[in-house]
Parts: sequence; structure tokens; C-alpha cells
Amino acid sequence: MSLALAGLYIMYALRSSGVYDDDVIGHYLIARWSWRHPELFLNTWGRPAFTILYAPVALFGLKAEQVFSAVLAALVCIGSARLAQSYGLRKSWLAALFTGLEPEFVRQGFAALTELVAAGCLCMALLGMAQRRWWLAALGAALLPFARYELLPVLLLFTAALTWERRWRYAGMTLLPLLAWNCYNAWAAGAWPLILFPFDRLFGQPGGIIFDYGSGPLAHYVALLPDAFGGACLVLAALGLLRLRMGLLHACVFVVIAVLSISYWAIPSTGIAGYIRHLAVLAPVGGVLAVAGVEQLAGQWTHPWRRWAAVAVLAALAGWLLSRHLYADVVVAVSAAAGLIFFASFQRFAAGLAAQALLVMLLTVLLTVRPYRINDEQQQAWEAGQWLQASAYHNRVVLGSHAWFTYGSDVDPYSRAVYRPIMPSEIDAAPVGSIIVWDSHYSARLVWQTPRALVQRDPRLRLLRQFRSKGFELDVYEKVTT
Repeated sequence: MSLALAGLYIMYALRSSGVYDDDVIGHYLIARWSWRHPELFLNTWGRPAFTILYAPVALFGLKAEQVFSAVLAALVCIGSARLAQSYGLRKSWLAALFTGLEPEFVRQGFAALTELVAAGCLCMALLGMAQRRWWLAALGAALLPFARYELLPVLLLFTAALTWERRWRYAGMTLLPLLAWNCYNAWAAGAWPLILFPFDRLFGQPGGIIFDYGSGPLAHYVALLPDAFGGACLVLAALGLLRLRMGLLHACVFVVIAVLSISYWAIPSTGIAGYIRHLAVLAPVGGVLAVAGVEQLAGQWTHPWRRWAAVAVLAALAGWLLSRHLYADVVVAVSAAAGLIFFASFQRFAAGLAAQALLVMLLTVLLTVRPYRINDEQQQAWEAGQWLQASAYHNRVVLGSHAWFTYGSDVDPYSRAVYRPIMPSEIDAAPVGSIIVWDSHYSARLVWQTPRALVQRDPRLRLLRQFRSKGFELDVYEKVTT
């Protein structure tokens, strides 16, 4: 099963000409150049758990990273099955399939992003707790913020759980790596409040990226659940929450969704930006809960009210999914409700329901998940980089902001001798002959803050080349005088 899922992800990877989004290129560049600049292994934006894992593969190119993600995703599916087994679920092997066919997890399976690594760390931590292998739980929990910073509250959950179990040493182990990393970052930046990162801003610590992504409604991530997990998996997972005893698994689900929702709604400085991909962190948990949901339907309903309560839950979910035009997924909810009412024996029905749900999920994946295609902007930025690499200006100092340009030009973006960010102060300090690459997507935003008028009206700059596509412009200048 896991080999088949890996094959599916690899097929998507090989058929992709583009990437999930530009962050993939950013992470790839950090992983690739970390061997020349070892401090990148601990880069905050790059996330150490991702960079350390992907750095050896990045030496072979971006496509190799995407294929490696397929292998890693298959391993997470195996971990999900092991987790389901640890929770005493009889059909635990189904968890691998339920996890592996969640639409957003499939996209992560050939994307090379940090959410996949975070999903593996969360699965590891939960597996360690379920099997009472405390060292594994502590290791998985400690790695969570090294993959995704918004999982820090989940790390604290595991710290509290290990403390409850009186495993003091392992509870301390969950926090020490993050403290050591923060101390390193504080020392490297010369800003000691960074020891408290990401809470340093609560004490007025300035600096960092200025995000301009905005915010959204509190229920944003709840509304994304059907798209992330697929309606079939979501229906069964909702029942699985009722099946399993309330505990750490439930807490992880609610805390992750709450952190994402509150951050996007009220704390735009976190840069959550409402991305659906963040929900992929819960993919292995969703797979386990879906299996629990199947077994919930297969159980003996000793109290009639429980049966009708389940019918109510299924009917509500069916109505919600219908309102979102996910008609195929409603088949599962309606079939489950009918089976609860009319079938005396649930074992056969539950087995059929699992097969039906998996078939619906597979069809959903094949109909909605597409190989990544390079868009016009990315193509233009990459071609601009290729032009620079082949031109007489290839050995000049470059100032830029677009990751695809950096990728196409093959310059070392972490050596100030060859590459610097396009910022007003950097343009002033750049030596004569430097190449300034302004683009309409990034240069005026975030850390760069360089409006187009600044470079257009600068008498020190001479326009060399322009690259254009629908809605995107990239201009290449040469600094000809101080």
C-alpha cells in the first residue's frame, strides 16, 4: 500500500513542471547552499528539521527533493498505520490509505515543504506516547517547532503529558532543543530577547519580517477542512473523535486548528496567511480517526440514542458538504446514515463503507489534484536568471528578491560577495557595476521595501533588460555610477 502511494506521489512529481508555491524554491535554496554556509542548517525561515533532512537530496536538484518527499510521505502513512494499531484499532492498516489519500497530503507528497516534516514529527510523538516509548515521544515533540513554529503549543501539550506521566527527564528533553536553538539565534543576531522567540515581540522586540498577508475570519480553517482532508475522510474522522477516548490525539486536533484559526484571524504578524497546506500537519491523525470512525459504525449500538446521535452528525456533515459542492463525498455520509438505521449487522457494512470511502477519496484526488505547473511569472523570473547566467554580467554582484530568478541564475544567494537583497540601503552601498533586479511581486514588499519608482528614477541605474508576462514585470538594471 505504501509503495503504491509513493508511486502515486512520484508520478505527480515527475509530471510537474512547477512547484506548490514559491516557498518550495526558498526552502530548496536554503537546503542546497547549506553545505557551503553551515549556519543555514539552523536558519529560522528554512526550519532546521526540513533543511537537515533535505540538504543531502538538494545536491541532486529540485526534482530529487520532490521525489524524496514522496518517499517521506509514504513513511508518514506507515507511521499512521502504526499509530492506529497502538490505539487498538483492528483495521489499522486502513489508516495508511486514509492518510495517503487526503487531498492536501497528496499535494505535500510531491511538494518539498515543511508541513510534511511536521506531520511526521507529530506522528512520531503521538506514537511514542501511545506505546509508552518516552524517548520517541520526547524526540518527536522536540522537533515540532523545528519544522513549524506554530506547533509550539502542541510541543507544550506533550511536555505536559510527559510531566503527567512523571517522566521528568523526557519532559525537560522536549524543551531543551528549542531553548538551545533560540540561544544560538540570539547570539548570532546579537539580540538576546530572541531567546524567548516567538514570544519576544510581546516584550516590544522589534525586527523580523513585516508580513502583509492580512487576516481572515476565525472560522477560515474550519471551512477548509473538507478541502484539506476530503469529505469522506472528514465524515469518518468526525465519528472517530467519538469512538476514541478523549486524550492527547483529540487535544492535538483542536489545538492545531485553534492556533491556526486564531493566528490568521487576530495575529497577522505570525504570517499564517490562511494557507490550507498548514492543515496537512494533521494528516496522520486524520487517517487514524477515519479508521476509528469506520469501527465506530461497526460497533454494537447498545443505546438507541447513540445511533441517532451518529445519524445527526452524519446528516449535518452531509448538508455542509453538499453546500460546498462536494457531492461525491456525501455518498459516504448518506450510506453510513442508512446503514446505521437499516442494517442489523454492522461488520459487513463497515467494511463496505471503508472501501467506498477510499474509492471516493481516490477519485477526489485524481479529479482535484494536479501536477504543479510553472506559471507565467515564475517562467519569466527563471528565464531572467538564465539570461543573466549566460550574459557578460554573470560575475557581477546581484541585488534581487525573487526566488525563481535566484534559482534560474544559479548564484549563491547567501554570499554577500555575489548576492544581496534589493533594499534601498543595499542599492546605495552596492559597488558600481552591480546588477539590480526589481520585480513587481516581491521587491516592494516584506523585507525588501523597494518601490518601483525608486529604481526607475535613480540616475545611477541603467536599464539593461525587461521581462514581462500577464500581471508581472521584472526589470534588470546596472549601477553605472555612485
